[in-house]
Amino acid sequence: MVGDSTAYNYTFSAKIRRTQARGKIQLQVRDNGLVEEAGHRISWTLADRTATLYYCAGTVERPLAPPVALSMEEARWYSVRMVCFNEKIRCYLDDVLLTEADVPSCPSLTAVATRESATNAILLKVVNTTYHEEWASLHLVGGHFSDDAEVICLTGTPDGSNTPDNPNLIVPQRKQMRFSFRRPITYAFPANSVTVFRLKVKQH
Repeated sequence: MVGDSTAYNYTFSAKIRRTQARGKIQLQVRDNGLVEEAGHRISWTLADRTATLYYCAGTVERPLAPPVALSMEEARWYSVRMVCFNEKIRCYLDDVLLTEADVPSCPSLTAVATRESATNAILLKVVNTTYHEEWASLHLVGGHFSDDAEVICLTGTPDGSNTPDNPNLIVPQRKQMRFSFRRPITYAFPANSVTVFRLKVKQH
């Protein structure tokens, strides 16, 4: 595994050969830079008689496409190429397309809304799963809301944690903001964050 773990829309090429009659050759791309159970990657496995494209999350492997027949001679050099473009990966052996698949994506933003029965407020919770700021348009329908809202945000590095020596490294930040919810609003969600909007429902 080589290169920049955050790269995208690229081609990985190599020259390979078998040094023994049996065994697997694995080429791995789209590594997220993490290790062990948190590591996600795409693995193209060239086995004795088949080639398979896997999606790997930690120690769990899931085939992205059916295995294809493969015949590789010992000590012969082969050209391999993995073309990654948007959500598609294509794998070539000596310029012949062997397999291709769509890569399962993890949504950058996920959201859920709940009602707080004690106050009749709506809690809109948004999680940014990426390592960078994400802008999104919020359009609230089906109710009338006050323009004043409390925004609570929890953010930090993925490997950060509070310790006895630094108990306030990651703590919720609260602020009052004013929006006009009669039309869509645009908001920037910080990297690696959970943001909660506490929205007051107008009474009629």
